[in-house]
Amino acid sequence: MAAGIDSDALSEGERLYLDDLLPKAPSTEVGTRWKKTVTSKRKSDLDMLFDGERLTFCKAHRRDKETFIGRMGQDEGYFAFQRQEATQKNLC
Repeated sequence: MAAGIDSDALSEGERLYLDDLLPKAPSTEVGTRWKKTVTSKRKSDLDMLFDGERLTFCKAHRRDKETFIGRMGQDEGYFAFQRQEATQKNLC
């Protein structure tokens, strides 16, 4: 769960999304920045992240892992794929 965030302030889908992705966040610049936003202790930062994920992944065509990796590189692309999967499963 996100550090410092009252889990009661999050929907069940938002909690599941975070529980799914927090342990998978890579130690890259992208993963570190994402984790910092999630653990920032500011609900407004999380709301912006959730809104962005919904806009990016809920209505878009599902892409396979290789497409993400081909466009973004191994680490960033694989994490984007994981975010897509967690978003479609928990936030859409």
